[in-house]
Amino acid sequence: MNEVVRKFHHYTLCVRSRAVPIFAYAWAALIGILIASRGVPPLLPLLAVLTIVCCLAGAGYIFNDIMDFEIDRINNVGRPIAQEKVSKREAMGLVLVLTFGGLALGLLMNLQTFLLGTIFAVIAFLYSSPKIYLKRRFFIKQMSPSVNGAISNLIGGAVIGNMPPSLLYASFLFFAVAIAASPIVDLADIKGDKEKGAKTFVVVFGPSFTVKLGVTILLSFSIATFLVAPYVGLSIVTPVMITACVLFFSWVSFSLLRKYQDPEFCTTAYKRMALSLVIMQLATFMGVL
Repeated sequence: MNEVVRKFHHYTLCVRSRAVPIFAYAWAALIGILIASRGVPPLLPLLAVLTIVCCLAGAGYIFNDIMDFEIDRINNVGRPIAQEKVSKREAMGLVLVLTFGGLALGLLMNLQTFLLGTIFAVIAFLYSSPKIYLKRRFFIKQMSPSVNGAISNLIGGAVIGNMPPSLLYASFLFFAVAIAASPIVDLADIKGDKEKGAKTFVVVFGPSFTVKLGVTILLSFSIATFLVAPYVGLSIVTPVMITACVLFFSWVSFSLLRKYQDPEFCTTAYKRMALSLVIMQLATFMGVL
């Protein structure tokens, strides 16, 4: 019994250290099913889609922590595997359980959900796999989590078999925001990424340009939303809320630029960025009501 409790505690540490990105993907899936069902999702598909995405996202990020053990030790990011609070073997066991559990549940729902979940898992593992290591491949590194964010939205619709234009827009929104935010989030890992040879955007172009480019992408997207919203079935509420979130995100990003070498400040900044993403996704749902 003590061994079971110990392992459960270790698994909890792994998941908690990645709670913010896991929540972001789960939120995207929730918004997806809310949009597809116009706010009244069936209970079983709702619980299923949240479980599927949380399992697959958790597996991907914990696998990343295993593969980036040395980088995380250099960057001192405080993750339990890097701190050796949890062994790599135990963590890999959790990865396998989460992956097969998420895919099995997806298959029970329908084939479309299973296929989207499989694509999500493949991208997540290739991102950190030593032989492929998409994280070291310039721009593809930024594309990978962005694509999985978009897939999370689509899984929400796939579970109930409905993909309206508003959901496709929400999926594109997650993709665009993640493309802009992912390089900025890498600011805290710049030292370890340089030593490991990972070609992240911030390593190639520097912190200042990375933040300015990300903010420019988001501001451009918020302006474009005013133009396309009526054509995808969204009300004026959506572009107004998105613009407000983009302005908040921009402020957080420039503040991070000054203190990205402070781990505690980075953690706070990332939570604020996640909040921006949460509200931006919510804006797409509010627009279909």
